[in-house]
Amino acid sequence: MEPYWDENFTKNDNKMNVKLYKYSPKSIVLKSDKTFGRYYSQYLKDIGGRFNRSLTFNEVKSPGWIFSSRQENQDKLISTLEKILTGEYEPNIQRDKDEDKEKKMKKLYNTLWQFIDLIPGEDEREEDSYIYLDNENMKIILYFTEEGEKEGECIYKFISNRKKLFVHQVEKLGK
Repeated sequence: MEPYWDENFTKNDNKMNVKLYKYSPKSIVLKSDKTFGRYYSQYLKDIGGRFNRSLTFNEVKSPGWIFSSRQENQDKLISTLEKILTGEYEPNIQRDKDEDKEKKMKKLYNTLWQFIDLIPGEDEREEDSYIYLDNENMKIILYFTEEGEKEGECIYKFISNRKKLFVHQVEKLGK
């Protein structure tokens, strides 16, 4: 299937490509790179576009934006694309940054829970400390309690209602 409209352009140092296809008698499809879709998705939704992850092109599943092939919808789409290309419509970069931040926070939360599961609780631990690293330059010790004498400087500390972790580092100078 060959596009009937194909345009390359650069926005905010991102090179983008947009293609339009006659997908069926009742629909047209806009295919683009991921950056274009993220930057301009709201404009495409506003004119009736629907994102579809599994459109079929030459027997291969591929994502794209699908629109009705009615003339009024095609006119709106072409007008929107012209406004994007001329800079009248600005990319929604903040939304992209917000989504990245949300993904990072979800990853942090999930990683934190995995991390907490690894810390032995009071009833699970066999010892109050564990030597993680001991070489000629430094020694890193994991302590699981606040009580008692500790070696080195505390570089990380984690305390919850049920579990505690103190990471101490001892630099070995002169070796």
